[in-house]
Amino acid sequence: MPKVNLIMSVYNQEDYLHDSINSILNQTFRDFDFLIINDGSTDKSVEIIESFSDKRIRFINNSKNIGLISSLNIGLSESLDAKYIARMDSDDIAYPTRLEEQLKILDDHTQIGLLGTGVKYFGDNLKSYLKYPPVSHRNLVANLICQNPFYHPTMMIRNRVLIENGLHYSTEFPKYDDYALWIDMIGTCEFANIQKVLLNYRRHELNEGAVNNRNYELDVELFQKIMLKLSDKLSFKLSVDQLSIISVITSPSRAKFKVDIGLEDILALGRHLKETISSKLLSKEYLMFKFFERSLLYFLINNRKVDAIKLISKGNYQNALKLVYNYSTRKD
Repeated sequence: MPKVNLIMSVYNQEDYLHDSINSILNQTFRDFDFLIINDGSTDKSVEIIESFSDKRIRFINNSKNIGLISSLNIGLSESLDAKYIARMDSDDIAYPTRLEEQLKILDDHTQIGLLGTGVKYFGDNLKSYLKYPPVSHRNLVANLICQNPFYHPTMMIRNRVLIENGLHYSTEFPKYDDYALWIDMIGTCEFANIQKVLLNYRRHELNEGAVNNRNYELDVELFQKIMLKLSDKLSFKLSVDQLSIISVITSPSRAKFKVDIGLEDILALGRHLKETISSKLLSKEYLMFKFFERSLLYFLINNRKVDAIKLISKGNYQNALKLVYNYSTRKD
């Protein structure tokens, strides 16, 4: 029985699929099953998948397009005997040692049930850049209140955590299906990231996230649902106005939905989070840093320089300068 089941869902990715599959088949760790689920593609994706003769590939061909979330759950249901579940998207490139390095950590640290890595963003008309996510469990849980601290196609999951807790991807959270699963996993295991880039993360116009990001109102609505789920999990409350604020200021794309949120309202929300959220499962210090970072980005994106300066005067000056520099060189 292979140690790892790697799940990839495919829908019309003929331009990138061959290289993506090759990057998995050429891993230094080789004891895995590779579940490739074609989700009703109408291009040459099936032909590309069938051109590979590697015995580790298990090809599942949906009779019609049922969507990413349902396809991933098919993958989970076909992986009940695997020790670990790994994710991969059909347009990304895994580095050769990705699986090997993740397995070393999960085998050595049995308390960790969810493990990601850093990524290199790349794509047409995009200057490539590296992203290194938080590492420690308490920082990662804190980060969930502002943004998803994991890159889904890098993830490896200890399968018994999912099975013992009856967890899977939820169709109630389109775009944020992975985010919702991480919230469900809080308290079942520890989270971690490898502070190393092990995947090239492609950005293009057909990415599901890119499509949703163009509809600011829908994205805000979807993120509000995630925040309600998270607040229930961590036992804190947000008013309707607070929910609206945090759902807008925590993302560069959603920041454009409402450009005139007041500085004092944002500061009041920060105080509320600090005073009401328990520190048992997360780092409040890191939460306040991320909230400050997201708030500052919100003002910079909307060209509100006076409010940005006022916010900097109330926060960590050194971190603020670093953030301003990073924003001036690229938009996160």
